Amino acid sequence: MSRFILDLNEPPKSKRIKKGTACVACRAKKRRCDGVWPTCAQCIHDGEPECVNAVMKVTPRTLILQRKIAGLEAQVSLLQSASGASGGIDSDGAEGAQDQASRTAVGHQVPLATRGRGASPGLDVDLSCLSTAVFRAGVPRHSSVAHSRLGVSTPRLIGSWWATGDPPPSSLITTLSGIFAAHEHQHTHDPRPPEFYASLHDPDMAVGSHPALRNAVCLVACVCTPGGPFTRLEPVFLRRTTYFLEQALANVDRLLDFIEASIFLAYYFVHKGRYPKSVSIIAGRDIKCRASGTCTD
Repeated sequence: MSRFILDLNEPPKSKRIKKGTACVACRAKKRRCDGVWPTCAQCIHDGEPECVNAVMKVTPRTLILQRKIAGLEAQVSLLQSASGASGGIDSDGAEGAQDQASRTAVGHQVPLATRGRGASPGLDVDLSCLSTAVFRAGVPRHSSVAHSRLGVSTPRLIGSWWATGDPPPSSLITTLSGIFAAHEHQHTHDPRPPEFYASLHDPDMAVGSHPALRNAVCLVACVCTPGGPFTRLEPVFLRRTTYFLEQALANVDRLLDFIEASIFLAYYFVHKGRYPKSVSIIAGRDIKCRASGTCTD
């Protein structure tokens, strides 16, 4: 038992040597080298014929990070130049100068400065095929009704909310929430009350739903109408849902809405056939919610 007693007079063990200073034999056999020259303790113990101490050239971590930052900055500059070169939409000569300027500002590609506010990088978001008549028609209860009303196209774009980071128009939320309600039976046995759909229209987080939940509902509605015009909105709502989920988790804000929006995001990836991604989202949210104390079961 005496060998287990801590000797207070024993000198503390030396710290580990710096990376790249181990001898060749210890490095090859993956054993801990003490870096003593001319022969380390491991080589003496194993009876190695020689102890060659060849110091490796290790790149400093700061230099590695600086190189990565330089590469990212080069990619950003390339994307900015490409976005500026192809950011306009050709307009007919009969249209006014103001309409042409608005089309050019919206563009096929979202500017880089607005991508972090809800738009997806490098997207081809041309929503000119969506008709204002669709959003004035009310709430369609079935996807077939929505498809029949989405056949009319109009040359004028309906705002530029997808590029500026603003919330979707109330009429668009009405249409998408109607499509979501028509397919609600596919992912729940508890139909949501009308108050839930009414809260999607209020951008105030203190009164309405969390932006992550609102965008997740719109994302599920878009994927429930495959091949329709709303398919073009999927990248926008996917980017916004992911962004607001990260914000909600970072701020520990509205965790119940966070959980529900995460489930809808996983449901979206199931629709897309990306089952591992869906499972990883559910597992990750479960771990994070348990860590935050929201789920204790």
